[in-house]
Amino acid sequence: MGDGAFVGAWNSCDIDLVVYNGFASVNQTACEINYLVQSKVRLICNCGGTGSGGAGYGTALHLRQAQFNDFSLALGNCRQALLMNDGYVYGNTFDGSLDIEETNYAFVINGGNVNKNTFIGGTVVCRTMFEATAGGDNLFINQQYSLYSGGVTGTNKIGILKASTAAWT
Repeated sequence: MGDGAFVGAWNSCDIDLVVYNGFASVNQTACEINYLVQSKVRLICNCGGTGSGGAGYGTALHLRQAQFNDFSLALGNCRQALLMNDGYVYGNTFDGSLDIEETNYAFVINGGNVNKNTFIGGTVVCRTMFEATAGGDNLFINQQYSLYSGGVTGTNKIGILKASTAAWT
C-alpha cells in the first residue's frame, strides 16, 4: 500500500484486508505498507510455512512508513511477523486484538526512526519475541506470550519498553 518512494501518503483510511501469500520463499511479503497516516487498519496477513521450529517463510507485514494509525493485526505462518524499518514508523497504536502466531520472529525493529509505538495486549506465539537492533521508546503493555521450545524473548531489545508486572524471560 502506498508508493515505495514514500510519496503520496494514504491518509485517513479505513482498511479491512485479508492477505495470504502461500509462496514458500524467504523473500516474500504478504503485505507492505509504504506510507500510511491517521488511519484505522484491520489486517490478517499470512505467509507460507510455519514458524514453530520449521522453516518460516517471508514477512507477514512490513511497515516502512506509518504514523498515527490504529492497527488491529493477525499475523502468522511466517519467518517474521511484523517488520518495521526504512522510513518513519511512530505514534502508532496496536490494540488488544493483536494476534501473532506461528512465526520465528514476532517483532523485528531495525529502523532508527521506529519510535514511540504502543502495543496493548494480545497474544504472541513465536520462537523469538524481539529482534530489535534500532528504534526507541516502543511500549509493550500486557502481552500474553508463549515461546516455542528453545525460544527466547530476544537478545536484541533496543528501544523496547515494558509496562506490565509479568517478567519477560
